[in-house]
Amino acid sequence: MDQWTGGIEILTLQENAMKTPNGRAEIEAMFGNPANSDGTLNEAWEGANIRRVAPPDGWRLFYQADTGLVSVSSIRMHRLLEDTFLAVMDDIWNRAAIQLGGVPTDDDIRA
Repeated sequence: MDQWTGGIEILTLQENAMKTPNGRAEIEAMFGNPANSDGTLNEAWEGANIRRVAPPDGWRLFYQADTGLVSVSSIRMHRLLEDTFLAVMDDIWNRAAIQLGGVPTDDDIRA
C-alpha cells in the first residue's frame, strides 16, 4: 500500500491517452464524419459511433434546466471516448476518496 493512494489504483491520463487530433482532417480521420453531403446528420454514422455512457458507480450526472438540476442516467459520446471518460471519472472519484481519508461513503465523496 503506498502512502499517496492508500492502495487505490490511480491511472494517469497518459495510460489512457489517445493522440489529440489537430484540425478538421485529423478529427474526421479519427472520429469519422457525422454529416451527409447536404449537412444533415448521417444517422448510420451516429448509430455506429455514438453511445449512451452511464457514469461509474457512485457518480450522479445532472444538467441545468431552466427549472433547476435534472438527473440523467447517461450521456452520449463517441465510442472512442468512452474508456477514457470512465477512467478519468474513476480517477477523480478515487482521488477524492484518498483526500477524505479513511473509508468514505459515496455521499461523503459527493459532498
